Amino acid sequence: MAGGRRPIDLIETDAGAVEVFDYIEGYSRDQLDKAGDQEDLSSKS
Repeated sequence: MAGGRRPIDLIETDAGAVEVFDYIEGYSRDQLDKAGDQEDLSSKS
């Protein structure tokens, strides 16, 4: 999210809400990818 704007302020507009939810979705996907990578490494041992 750009410029350090607070998510609570961004969700007051439709465009801001889309930005917040896109960020959350991307963050969640990254975390799941990292967790999946760790599981893959541990299962190969």
